[in-house]
Amino acid sequence: MFHCNGDELPPSRPAAVETRAVWERHAPASEPIANSLLASLLLEDLVPEGGILDVGAFDGVFANFYAELMPHRTIYAIDPSMENIKKMRLPKQARSLPQQSSSTAGRSGCPPAPQARNLCSLWGAVGEADEAAQVNLTDAEANGSQPVRDRGYHYVNERRRRFPIYSLDTLFARTRMGFLHLDLEGHELPTLSGARQLLQRDKPLLSYEVAVHRHQAHTKALLGYIDSLGYSSFLIEEIAGMTADVRNVLAVPASRLRAFTSSPALTAAYLGNVRRAPRF
Repeated sequence: MFHCNGDELPPSRPAAVETRAVWERHAPASEPIANSLLASLLLEDLVPEGGILDVGAFDGVFANFYAELMPHRTIYAIDPSMENIKKMRLPKQARSLPQQSSSTAGRSGCPPAPQARNLCSLWGAVGEADEAAQVNLTDAEANGSQPVRDRGYHYVNERRRRFPIYSLDTLFARTRMGFLHLDLEGHELPTLSGARQLLQRDKPLLSYEVAVHRHQAHTKALLGYIDSLGYSSFLIEEIAGMTADVRNVLAVPASRLRAFTSSPALTAAYLGNVRRAPRF
């Protein structure tokens, strides 16, 4: 189901100096506080064992960073845009081509990184249950006379293509997961509803986004639902989206929270850029 580049993973955990080198070469330009916090928690051995998931992976910038940061783990990247999946699967030779079309340019305008050996990509979306979905465009959008309106995912290149939707409980029924990065643009609730067995079984860390001003009702409902799953949420005070009110939230299961209270990284972040999210 997943397309993977490699079969064998290095057995060793990256040391701090190697993590610094990975950061300098591969860290995304956006969301540095959230990414540095994840790297620090990894070095403190606070990221649970298991696979790493990036949903709404776009062209793989974050997924490739995770793959380089955690070479001993399998990274799973999911996106509903086939164009984005193709970008993630570009061979290494594509980086040295003399010209790159706009269809193969990454978020920064540069060619995206080739898919790492421990990165597995899947075309589709996630939801409450397995089904099929379709992006419907207006005639003006389809013929190019009007720009394609963003409907929650990066649909610009999809036209009327149908794509599959999977529940995370189905995808990872036999795979242990340690960290889920959810960039779902408002589709978090059905996705989490379709991952209840996974969350109860593995108790992974979660990272998700909220628009604290524009979508207050959804934010309250999402925080309340995650709290009902037995997670505590921490708001990371840095802009994480196209609008100034979007923030990342790190959610920690209650059963792991005691270990996090002694984390130097989380303590330092809590004093500066991380706040305990309110309970609803």
